[in-house]
Amino acid sequence: MPFNIGPGELIFLIIVALLIFGPKKLPELGKALGESIGAFKKALSGDDTRSQPTVSAPAAPALPESAAAPASPSENSVSQPEEETARQQ
Repeated sequence: MPFNIGPGELIFLIIVALLIFGPKKLPELGKALGESIGAFKKALSGDDTRSQPTVSAPAAPALPESAAAPASPSENSVSQPEEETARQQ
């Protein structure tokens, strides 16, 4: 057994864990521990399929700033021809 734990020590640890966590919570903790160990092993071996990107359609190329539509003048601003007409009067 790992860490040289004998059957007596193992039974003692199980009884202590049962007293601390209770009979209802102990199976949930065991399941969570097992899933954590499994995920850790997958991460170490590189078998994690979620880390690999899926093949998808290529993204549309971004337009350069010069090709973007010009911003419309705001309602409060006055255009240059109107300013020149106002100066002449």
